[in-house]
Amino acid sequence: AARHHIAKEGYDPVYGARPMKRYLQHELETRIARGLIAGEFAEGAHLLVDIDGDHLAVRTPHKTECAA
Repeated sequence: AARHHIAKEGYDPVYGARPMKRYLQHELETRIARGLIAGEFAEGAHLLVDIDGDHLAVRTPHKTECAA
């Protein structure tokens, strides 16, 4: 579900991969970085990216969703 959501939100036939890169940076990299800084994710932890409503959710398999 997350892959489909990312492809739908990041796709732009005119600009190629640039919008996808920006979407991933904004939606995933920022959330993961904030989770690391806040101590929600341990360094080297496996993360699960899923959909929560209309937004991406980043969580560890044993913890709750990262608030973004």
